Amino acid sequence: MYKKIASLVSFVVLSFVANAQNNFTINPAINSPVNGCYLSSTETVWVYLVNTNNYPFSGNVQMGYSLNWGPPVTQTVNINGLGAYGSFSYQFPNLADLSACQEHNLKIWVWNSLDPVHTNDTINVTIISDCAPVVGEVTGPDTVCFGNNQDTLDLINYVGNVHSWETSTDGGVSWGSILTGNDFLGFSNITNAVDVQVIVESQWGYCPNDTTDEHHIALDQLSYAGILPADFDICDNGNAGVIETNGFTSQIVDWMYSFDGGTTWQNQGHPYDTISYANFTGDVQVMVSAVNGVCPVDTSNILNLTYIQGTQAGTLSGTTLACNWDNNGQIISSGNYGDVVLWWYSVDSGATWNQSLQGIGDSIYSFANLTASTWFAAEIQYANCPTVFTAPHAITIKPVNIQASADTTITEGDEIQLFASANGATGFYWWPDDFMDDPTSATPTVAPEFDLTYFVQITDLDGCADTARVNIKVEPDLSLLQIPNLFTPNGDGYNDNWEIRNLDGFPDNEVTVFNIYGQIVFGPINYNNDWGGDYNGKQLPDGTYFYILDLKIPETDPLYLPPFQGVVTIAGND
Repeated sequence: MYKKIASLVSFVVLSFVANAQNNFTINPAINSPVNGCYLSSTETVWVYLVNTNNYPFSGNVQMGYSLNWGPPVTQTVNINGLGAYGSFSYQFPNLADLSACQEHNLKIWVWNSLDPVHTNDTINVTIISDCAPVVGEVTGPDTVCFGNNQDTLDLINYVGNVHSWETSTDGGVSWGSILTGNDFLGFSNITNAVDVQVIVESQWGYCPNDTTDEHHIALDQLSYAGILPADFDICDNGNAGVIETNGFTSQIVDWMYSFDGGTTWQNQGHPYDTISYANFTGDVQVMVSAVNGVCPVDTSNILNLTYIQGTQAGTLSGTTLACNWDNNGQIISSGNYGDVVLWWYSVDSGATWNQSLQGIGDSIYSFANLTASTWFAAEIQYANCPTVFTAPHAITIKPVNIQASADTTITEGDEIQLFASANGATGFYWWPDDFMDDPTSATPTVAPEFDLTYFVQITDLDGCADTARVNIKVEPDLSLLQIPNLFTPNGDGYNDNWEIRNLDGFPDNEVTVFNIYGQIVFGPINYNNDWGGDYNGKQLPDGTYFYILDLKIPETDPLYLPPFQGVVTIAGND
C-alpha cells in the first residue's frame, strides 16, 4: 500500500506600526484542516502568524483563502499589540467544504499594502479527504473439475488498492492470507471447494480497509446429461417445439438426431440444455450429451418422436355484402379435420388480426352491426397438432373504399382543403362546421384557429352510410416570437417586466437566466412574462445577463427548434 501525504504549510501576514515595517512569515505547519477519512463540509481553516521583525505590530491585515481555485474568502483582521517575533492564532470564520473525496487545493494569503516582502504572502497546501474503498467483486470460475483445473480469479469494479487475497477450505471458519497487490489470483489443481475474498485499502490509506463478498469455487462430480421427456407424437401439418433435458449437472456438449431408428446419429452443434425443432417429415430419435470439464462424457435416454396425420383447415361460407351498422348473419366452417377452437377477424384486409370472444369452439359464427369491411377466419386444431387457419371469408360493408384527407398540421392563420370520397357516393355531410365554407361539399375549405377534428358522413347509391374523420393540428407561428434584449424594472409601469411576445403559444417553455459568473438568477421555470429582474426578493443590479429559452418542442416534431440563447440587459435599477 502506498499513500499520498499532503504537504503541511502555514500562513504569512505583513503588519505595520508607525513608520516601521513588520514582516509576518509562515509557521512550520497549519493547525487545520488535516488529511483524513471523509472530511466534513464545515472544516475550520486555522493558522498561526509569526512576526519575524523586531517591531511590535498593531493594525489591520486582510487574510483570505480559496478552495480548489474557487471564489476567494477574505477577512479583514485587527491585530492589537503583537510583539516582535510574536505569534497570532487565527481561525477563518468561513468554514471550508472538504466533503468531496479527493485531493483539495487550499490557497491561503495575507495582504497589507506596506508589506515590503510579497514573496511569502501566499501558500498552497494539499488536503486529502479520503473515501472508504469500494471493494468491487471477485469474478472467475465458480465450478471446476476435481483435481484437474487451472484458471484465474479477478477483482473488478473496485476503487482503492489491493491489500491481500484470502482463501478458506472450511466454509469461512479460518482463512489463509496471500499478501499481494495484484487484482488477480491464479490457481491450479485444487481438490477442495474453496472460498476466496479480497481485502481492499482506501485510495490514500486514511479510511479503514474493507473486504469483498466471498467467491465460492465448487468441484464438479461425474458428468450427467439429464433425462429427456417421455415420447410424443409430431404432426404432418407442421410441428415445432422445444426439447429440454432435466436434472443435468454438467455442461451440455451437443444434441444428436437419428432418422433411421438409431443406426446413425447426426450432431447438431448445439451445446445448450434446450433445443428447438420444426417441420420434421418423419419419425425422429433425439439424444443429448454432456460433460463436466475433462470428466467422461455422458449421454441421456433416447426420445422417440412419432410422425402422425395432423390438422386440416376446411373452408368458410356465408354472407359477403352488408350495410354499415345495419347487418347480421352467419359464417359456417366445414370440411375441416379437427375442431374450431377460435374465430378471428381483421378490419384492415388481413394486415392485423384480432381474436373474437364469440363462437369459441363453435363451427358457426354469428355477426351483427359491423361498421367496416371485415375478414373472418377460423382457427382449427386436431389433438395436440398445430392449429391452422381457414382462408379468410370477407364481408364487404358499404359504402366501400371510403377515403378522406389524412391527418395534417397547419400553421396558425393558414387554411387547407379537405376531401372525402367513396364508391357510388351520393351525399356528404361534415361536422362540426366551424371555420368551414361548405359542410355538404366533398372538398370543403377549413381554416381552424386551434386543434380540431372534423367528421364526414358519406351515403352511397344503396343508401348505406359510413363516416371518416380528419385531425387538424394548428401549430403556432414561430416567426411571431419576439425576445427583447432590454427591460427597465424601475417601477414606472413601462417595460418593468421581461415580456417575450407571443410566448403564450408555447406553455411548456422553460426559461433560465444566468449572471456573468454563470450563476442562475432566474428559473428554470415555465415562464409567463412576469419576471421583474429580481432574485430572492431583491432587485438584481443593472447589467447584462444571459438567458436560455427552450420551447420544449419535441425533436421529432417538424417544427422543432433548438433552445434560444442570448443576452438581456437590466437597466434602471441603479
